[in-house]
Amino acid sequence: MINGEFNDSWTVEAYCWRSKLGNNQWELTSFKTPPQKVSQFLKDIYIPHIQPDVCPYSNLPAFEDKEAENIFPGGDYKIENYVGDIQNFPPHLQDGVYRIEIFIALDGQVLSGFIIY
Repeated sequence: MINGEFNDSWTVEAYCWRSKLGNNQWELTSFKTPPQKVSQFLKDIYIPHIQPDVCPYSNLPAFEDKEAENIFPGGDYKIENYVGDIQNFPPHLQDGVYRIEIFIALDGQVLSGFIIY
């Protein structure tokens, strides 16, 4: 649940980890984003990559184009019955289990986040 809305006062950063054998021995991959304002995250990551793949299985907000407002509205969001499509990932990814950690910060202090396996 997101109480309130995320605007450009907030920053978002993401890290991708890989476990070669799926045994919880994680290695940081080269995929990561530096802390960026919500509007930049929406335009560069959420709209082109997350929205088309995940939104059909959720009630996450869908934006019409890359000129989304710099606000991610609050709400009680759920993702159900989602299985990632391998075609949505770069072909050079190695086999293994992947974990993406997303951190949300205000004034440089991480206040929220989530992990996607």
